[in-house]
Amino acid sequence: MAEDSQETSVANSDQSTSEEAFLTIVESRITKWSRWWKFYMYSHYSLGVIGVICSTLAASTLLGAPAPQWFSLVSAMCFAIIGFVRPEAKYRNLVRAWSELKGAKEAYLFQTDEKRSELLRALRECQKIAIEDDMQIAGVASDQRSDKKEKESDANGIIKKQQGPA
Repeated sequence: MAEDSQETSVANSDQSTSEEAFLTIVESRITKWSRWWKFYMYSHYSLGVIGVICSTLAASTLLGAPAPQWFSLVSAMCFAIIGFVRPEAKYRNLVRAWSELKGAKEAYLFQTDEKRSELLRALRECQKIAIEDDMQIAGVASDQRSDKKEKESDANGIIKKQQGPA
């Protein structure tokens, strides 16, 4: 009987340790995404404001000869970084992922009827959201669009057949 008590205690200890480890992983992901979305948001707005100011100063006739070229160069670099890195898209995806996961964690912690599987589902879904733009760049989205167009053309063909000749 004492052995059963010890085994139950060890099992509960293992479960609470795995629970703590699981929640630590989720919390670290929430913290990481929060830092990154703030970084991308500030980057987007900072580069945009600096680019507009430099562009305006480059177009100004108030400055001496070499200054407009330098402001023009800085402006072009700011807008090139925004266009290439796309901080706004990364910011939006990370905010969505952070928000979804944070909400799922809170539901997991404070609602007794929520299951651990719901938090795992949210974690997986948020990982997809966080890398969504990178997947589109890699061509995953174009494959999905092709499939959608095929389905739409099939549906249009069926509709035209039902309507008969025009």
